[in-house]
Amino acid sequence: MAGTSPFNPDVHTDAYPFIHFLRTVTMFGLTGDPNARHDVAALPLLPLPLSVVAAAGLVRLWRMRRDASHALILLALPVFLVAPLAAVEGGSPHFLRALGLAAPLGVAIGLGAVEVVEQARRRWNRGAGRLAMAAVAVTLTAVAVWSGWAYFTRPVADRYTPFSYPIVSLASYAAEHPGSAVILDDYSAIDVEFLDASNLPAILEPGAIPAEPAAYSIYLALDRNQLALALGPDVAARAQPVAWDPAGVPAVWAVSP
Repeated sequence: MAGTSPFNPDVHTDAYPFIHFLRTVTMFGLTGDPNARHDVAALPLLPLPLSVVAAAGLVRLWRMRRDASHALILLALPVFLVAPLAAVEGGSPHFLRALGLAAPLGVAIGLGAVEVVEQARRRWNRGAGRLAMAAVAVTLTAVAVWSGWAYFTRPVADRYTPFSYPIVSLASYAAEHPGSAVILDDYSAIDVEFLDASNLPAILEPGAIPAEPAAYSIYLALDRNQLALALGPDVAARAQPVAWDPAGVPAVWAVSP
């Protein structure tokens, strides 16, 4: 909590607190999470039509707030909105921090559907109620089809960097070559520690110079410069790419000392 707080002078954020707040609030209908691991095609948390249905659910919740179950859902919405609003670290909106909203939002959408149909029936007639019911059904179906299509048709190029494909390739190559050493920062090294847990390669900090270079059969890095810092430019010049990104650019380099 302290690390993601706006009061932390070292926090890494992509916007001023007000812009962060604005982006987070408008995830209901307008803005999407810039991190492709949390979002697909930068779609908003709820598309605009579904946000309207959820808003109708909020109206119903407020009207029924004296009922304990309705009051609980109504209270849960702002409570679970605190985390994505208060934590400014990273991109915004941050959908992982909004996961607590899933259940109360689901209830709000369901009650909103009921509210839209009942209001149409009350204000006009049963025919209008049936029309409203059909409109809600089409909205829910369209959202499911749209988001499902966006999810299942994402090209590898869109997923390559956010899902750490280069690090996965590096970990796979290290697993196939026992005695390897990989040059990675602490955060990226977590992936290698997980994927190669049964036969972990040596993990070196970027810029670190091994005391005995010959102790490892192969050195792996995400770019040749890291190999040059660790082993010197002459050795790095012999490095060969062993994995490439979707555009054909070398993503992982390997060299024997």
